[in-house]
Amino acid sequence: MLYCEKCKITIRADHKSCPLCHGGLSGVGGKEDSIFPDIPVLKKRQISFFSMLTFCCVLAFIFSFLVNNIIPSKGKWFIYVIGGTCLVWIVLIWGKSKWKNLLKNTIGQMIIIGFGVGICDVFIGWEGWSVDYAWPILIFLSLIINVIITFVKKLQPSDYMIYLLMNCVFGLTPILLVQLNISKFIIPSIICSGFAMVLLAGLTIFRWDQVVQELVKKFHM
Repeated sequence: MLYCEKCKITIRADHKSCPLCHGGLSGVGGKEDSIFPDIPVLKKRQISFFSMLTFCCVLAFIFSFLVNNIIPSKGKWFIYVIGGTCLVWIVLIWGKSKWKNLLKNTIGQMIIIGFGVGICDVFIGWEGWSVDYAWPILIFLSLIINVIITFVKKLQPSDYMIYLLMNCVFGLTPILLVQLNISKFIIPSIICSGFAMVLLAGLTIFRWDQVVQELVKKFHM
């Protein structure tokens, strides 16, 4: 602490002179001698994306359930609202968690949405629209998006090869469903699988060394 010989007082705060006589002080002062206690700054709590999204989904559940019971209607349509909302929740959570890897993000969202529409098609009485339209269109869009991302970001083969190969493999499933007579409307399937075949041929012909290298690395062959 600081001490004033003239006033015979000790000073806890960090002063250059005595606050009474303005004379010199002896001793050493410091922040630890401050007369005022250190008060921690309270940070304002931020509402996380996950919390807000979950709250909005729960509101959608409650609102649809109440409306379905208040307004006379046939069937429990609120179940479809809940299913659709859950699908949106999963897609957004996946998108936020994988935003740094856009190629992986795109493939993951394609799988999640495709699985969701397939379940929806089953629950409403299997009309086949999920395999005739939804699945081929989703895969085709993911192929186009990933090709654009690869060129725009100028990715190296090691960064895009395995994801484009996976995308191409998924792209062959629509034509397989056509051959198995599961898919009836073949135009979307042919367009999707045709583009996947062209892309796969381009990768294997022009980037064969990188294809083999990535397969060996990923599957530890």
